[in-house]
Amino acid sequence: MRVGPAVVTGLALLTISCGRAVAVGPAPAPEPTSYQTLVAGAPDPEGNTATARFDSVTGHAQPTAVPTNAIEARFAPAGAISYLMPDSIHTLDVAGGARTVATSPGRVIAGFAWSNDGMLAYVAHATAVGSGSQLVIRPPAGVALTIPLPAASGGAPPTLRFSSDGQLLLLVDPALGTQSTLQVRRLDGTLVYQAAGASEATWAGLRRVYYQDGRGVNAADLTSGATRTILPGAGWRTPDTSPDGRTVVFEGRDPAGRPCLELLDTRTDAVLPGFERDEAAAPRFVSGTEIWFRDVSGGGGAIVSLDVERRTEAPTGLTGVVSDVRQIG
Repeated sequence: MRVGPAVVTGLALLTISCGRAVAVGPAPAPEPTSYQTLVAGAPDPEGNTATARFDSVTGHAQPTAVPTNAIEARFAPAGAISYLMPDSIHTLDVAGGARTVATSPGRVIAGFAWSNDGMLAYVAHATAVGSGSQLVIRPPAGVALTIPLPAASGGAPPTLRFSSDGQLLLLVDPALGTQSTLQVRRLDGTLVYQAAGASEATWAGLRRVYYQDGRGVNAADLTSGATRTILPGAGWRTPDTSPDGRTVVFEGRDPAGRPCLELLDTRTDAVLPGFERDEAAAPRFVSGTEIWFRDVSGGGGAIVSLDVERRTEAPTGLTGVVSDVRQIG
């Protein structure tokens, strides 16, 4: 457990002054929350990865039946687990049954997301050169909506995130080139907001979005359409929003290029002074006051729990990366 004096941080041009302390955190969440996490372990020499499911109620992780060659695993509604193969999405039910929930013949499904009420969204890239991509939004019952997208040109896989109320979908797809790499859409496909050259996006409340581009980190108001740069010349990675929408944890870089964590207050759009954790990567909120991250000191990959209210850390006994989190109550 590492706790020490605070080092006030300054975020500018991809460098952040990071110490090893945890001194100041966001306001406590209204109530404690139990949760489950999916953890992708370290890959073997062939690139295969085992996925475990951790339950905060029992304090234990159990192996899952997710294939080790699956591309991505996420929680589906009611605690089921979905995983991605190149041309299909499959779900492992809580009772143990397995089923295919989506296929895309002639296309590669590059990323997907579930809303809390069972809406499925995924992006499919065409295998033929020059053919367009597709965004599919499928309700729990009824006909799926297919939205044409530009042809994919390579790059990082897309990320999809529903808003906390499930009414909007945030899509970032670097493979769409210099066109609309970031899109926010209603569930009927209506385009609410778009930005070119955008990456590393997350929700900043119900109707605001943070994202990074060549200017720095920006805040977009989806109601007015206004965008302003809140961290000029700065960069972040893997931003994740707390369950209550008040705080974003993100990975920055210190002057030596090492990863470290910072917190951003969504009410002020400012980095919280006095909070920092160096040699840390891939953070995820698992509750309103608890963050799991990968400790990269010494080249390791242990997942550490950080309580930002009590200012303490504890090992989880797991290694790898948190791929998804499910809030239970």
